[in-house]
Amino acid sequence: MSQFGVKSAGTTRDGIAEFVFGPYRLRTDDLVLRCRGAAIPLAITFPVLKYVGFNPVPGAANTPAAIHGLEACFVAAPVVATTLGGLCLWGYHLTASRHEVIRTKLDARDTLALASGGDLSAALDPATHVPVPIEIDAPG
Repeated sequence: MSQFGVKSAGTTRDGIAEFVFGPYRLRTDDLVLRCRGAAIPLAITFPVLKYVGFNPVPGAANTPAAIHGLEACFVAAPVVATTLGGLCLWGYHLTASRHEVIRTKLDARDTLALASGGDLSAALDPATHVPVPIEIDAPG
């Protein structure tokens, strides 16, 4: 059987499907996290819209204050989320030289994985299927 799962007679193509769709396959824990991540904004937004008096039923008559509350939700939420994201990165010092060190270590890890049989899965943690962390010195 070849690397892509095609037998010499060409009877199976499982490996080709894995090659094409493998990177997009969702593990169960990934799916749960994505569902929760999508539910959190809704759990916050709908009570806020109810508080401002917005009626989401198609054809419902909403007051100008309710429409203003809806607009505020669509403007304020992205501003707050972006600000929180920026604050999370506030103390992360990434200079060009530090980036080069990280990139060199990542390339070395990938080269080692490819040299060990041409399979990048050697650079993945077998339990979690995520890349093995590399050691990086603290910024100085």
